[in-house]
Parts: sequence; C-alpha cells; structure tokens
Amino acid sequence: MAKVLVSMNAFKGSISTKVATDAVALAFEGAGFQVEKVYLADGGDGTIDVAAALGGRVEFVSTFDPLMRPIEAPVAWLGQTAVIEMAKASGWVLIATEERNPMLTTTWGTGLLIRHALEHGADRIILGVGGSATVDGGLGMLAALGFSITDEGGNASWRGGEGLCRLARIVANPFGEADQAGGRQRCDQSSAWHDRSSRGVRPAEGSHARYGDTAGKGPGTAG
Repeated sequence: MAKVLVSMNAFKGSISTKVATDAVALAFEGAGFQVEKVYLADGGDGTIDVAAALGGRVEFVSTFDPLMRPIEAPVAWLGQTAVIEMAKASGWVLIATEERNPMLTTTWGTGLLIRHALEHGADRIILGVGGSATVDGGLGMLAALGFSITDEGGNASWRGGEGLCRLARIVANPFGEADQAGGRQRCDQSSAWHDRSSRGVRPAEGSHARYGDTAGKGPGTAG
C-alpha cells in the first residue's frame, strides 16, 4: 500500500493547520492510501495545534486581545516548556477588518501569557510571533511583564504604534506592577504621523495637516 505524508500549513484567514491536514489526509485515506499526518506551523497560526499534537497539555488563560478586550487564550506545555502563540492573544484574526489600526493594537495580551508561564514554573518559552496585528515592537509585552514604558513627559507609552512613536524610556522592572493605565490611550490625528530626528522618535505635524479631517471616514480610524 502506498504511503502519503500530509503536512499542511494554515491557510491565512481560512483554516488551521490541523483542519487542513486532517481534510487532505481524509481524502487520501478514502482513496486507499496509508497516511501519516504531521501538523505544521511557522510560528503563526497553528503553533499551539502543533504543540498539542506533540502531546502538549493546553490550558486557557485570561488575557486581552489587541484592543484590550478580555479573552481566553491558550498556553501549551511540553514538560516545563511553555509554547505561546502571539496570534491567539495579539493576532489580526481576533479583530474586525475595520478595527485593524496598528497605531492602537498592542501585544499586552501576549505579555500576560508570558507572565503566566513564568509564574507557573516555565524554564523555557517558545514564542511564535506570526499572525500579529501589532507593530508596537513588543512594548505591550514588556509593560505586561512590569517594565516601565514612558514618553518624555513620563506618561505610559506602550500602547500600539502610537506609543512606540512617543517612546522615550524603558525601565526594566520584571514582574513589577503592570501599568495597564496606558491601555486607555488612544491615537488621534494630532499624533498619527511621526518622523525620526536625532533625538529619537517624536510627533511631527500630524496626519491632519497632510490629509485633512478623515476621522471616522475609513478603515483603521481611531474611535
């Protein structure tokens, strides 16, 4: 009997590696082939599925999505190794198309998963960072781990690309009190366009000067 190896990656925005692999394997089995399945992930969608297929224990942890709404997201355990998939807490699939504004989305939720893993005895963490809805440079994750992330005025500056553009200082304080107050920041037209100077990253003239009043008139606008 002919043998077939089936190993499908996820189809972005459609089906997971597990669903894709199982479907193709079922078709081959129906045609009389001997099938071996291997779930595949590149660090994005499906990473947790692969860990589970390897015998990992999956638990669900309370955290936040890219827009700071409460959700449950998985952490897989392979012994004392924790496997975390950023797409499950900070992924673009968690938010609607009109909400995909990288100036606002944050990796805070992924940071809480990392913190949970460390507080529950992980001696190694495998973090898959594919499928992210964010461009915050990991500032949200650091803030969730207790780091102080501030702008030149000492205000919390970890929320989204907007926070990254205002960033002036990072103070390492792992497992200190996480500063969630920054989650209430929003990005408006006065700070949505930035440039880089010799002093670092700071606000420029704002998108309003370049594009006029576009608030609420298209996808990704701050609400």
